[in-house]
Amino acid sequence: MMNQAFQKQAVYMVNADLVRGQGADPAIVRGLESSGCQITFAHGIADALGAVFAVRDDSARPPVLVAEVQAGALSLLSFLAHQSWPARAPEDTCARGALRPVPMPIVLFDRDGDDVRNPIRALEHGVRAWLLASDPTIERELTTRLVAEGVMRS
Repeated sequence: MMNQAFQKQAVYMVNADLVRGQGADPAIVRGLESSGCQITFAHGIADALGAVFAVRDDSARPPVLVAEVQAGALSLLSFLAHQSWPARAPEDTCARGALRPVPMPIVLFDRDGDDVRNPIRALEHGVRAWLLASDPTIERELTTRLVAEGVMRS
C-alpha cells in the first residue's frame, strides 16, 4: 500500500441528486481507480473545497479534480482560481486579481450538455477534459484515466 502523501489523490464533486437517482459516473470512477487514484467524494462546493485544500496541504502533488457541472463545478473553479497557489515557476505568477488556471488536472462532467457557455467558461480555468453523459462509456473512462495519469496536458 502506498503512503497517502505519495499516492495520487482525486476529489470527485458529485451532484447528490436523489430525485434522479444519479451519483458518481461509474466510467469516471473506473478511470480514476485504474490510474491509481484514491478518490474522495464531495457533495457540493463546500465539501469539495475542504477536500481539495486538505489534499493540497497533505500532499506534494495536486489532486485530480472531477466535478459535475450540475453540482456547481464552474462556481467551484471560479473560487479556486482566486485562491493563493504556490507558483511552480516564474511564468505561473499573475497580476493581483487576474484570473489564472487552477493548478491541478481538472475533468468536468456535464450530464445535460445543453449550454455552450459552460465549456467556454471552463477553458478559462484550464480544464483538461469536458465529458458529456452522452459520450461513450469507454471514452469517459479512458479520458479520465489519461488526465489522472498526466498524459493529457492543458
